Amino acid sequence: MAYNILPSDYNEKNLNSFSSREFVIYMFGKEFSLEDLEILNDTNPSDYNLILDEYKETVKLLCSAGIITGRGNNKFEPKSNITRAEVATIITRLLDKTKRVGFDIK
Repeated sequence: MAYNILPSDYNEKNLNSFSSREFVIYMFGKEFSLEDLEILNDTNPSDYNLILDEYKETVKLLCSAGIITGRGNNKFEPKSNITRAEVATIITRLLDKTKRVGFDIK
């Protein structure tokens, strides 16, 4: 099975630059649907409106499945650069369901 994770116009220059949290999460999550993931959370980050429209559903899906969380105070910070540690956490949670995070925002 082949996955087309990177868009066709993505090139080596892009690979050597920083990427936003919303973009990387979109790249990981675009191959999944509601049928693929168990929903643990029913909430959106408080800065959901700052996420590009084309990325919103994927971010919401991975957040709902406990694969991604915010950076505190229920903020996702979509335009911030993603860290290697965050990418490692996403990969771990995609591969191991027991590592996914359920949370309740009050």
